[in-house]
Amino acid sequence: ADGSNQTIDWDISEQNSQSINLNANVDYNVDISFLNNSDPTDIENVTLEIIEQADEHQVFYEFAEVSVNVISASDDTKDGNRGILIKSIWNASSSGSGIVRVYLIHQPSNLNATTREGIGGFNDVAIDIPITITD
Repeated sequence: ADGSNQTIDWDISEQNSQSINLNANVDYNVDISFLNNSDPTDIENVTLEIIEQADEHQVFYEFAEVSVNVISASDDTKDGNRGILIKSIWNASSSGSGIVRVYLIHQPSNLNATTREGIGGFNDVAIDIPITITD
């Protein structure tokens, strides 16, 4: 809401210490990208492939100990009417600290499900990021 940006770089092969910091009852525009940096001389932006194959992918956010509403942003990549949540809007209903588990799901089978298990498919990525919400 105040126009500031927050960037979280999360490497699944390293110990990470960054966390997401939000204010309650504020809409946040959230963009996520996926990079393959297994070869530091040739970092690949895998997000482009995910967007091209939107019918085979879904980003899913699962929150523990905090309540955050996530919806697809108007400029999100769509597969039909379904946003794949590369670009989303987050709004936390109250303060607290917890974890957001971020999944990149390959070949989801039930896009109407509200849990990771229910969505089916395979995890291309599953990472936990600490999140703090203040009033």
